[in-house]
Amino acid sequence: MRFAVAFEQHNATLSAATMVTLSAEQLDTVRRLNSLDLELYEFAKNLAFQRFKRLRDRDPHFVQRFQHLGELPSRQSVTEFNWDSVIEDTTE
Repeated sequence: MRFAVAFEQHNATLSAATMVTLSAEQLDTVRRLNSLDLELYEFAKNLAFQRFKRLRDRDPHFVQRFQHLGELPSRQSVTEFNWDSVIEDTTE
């Protein structure tokens, strides 16, 4: 993605290096203890994709806007747009 303000992103974590040092029993314990976290993550990910699809389907200029995502307004050639004005939060 393109962001208006650059930042450094690290894709590897210390936990990735630690995973290879754990025994099968320790891995099972970690998975068991994190099962609700994983369930919540899957729920949130699915909800985000559903909302994204609704936004995409409701915006006839979605492709053009998405191509310019992250650009500063002064550099955009598309009309001003506010996602909050078109989304309905159906989770309440």
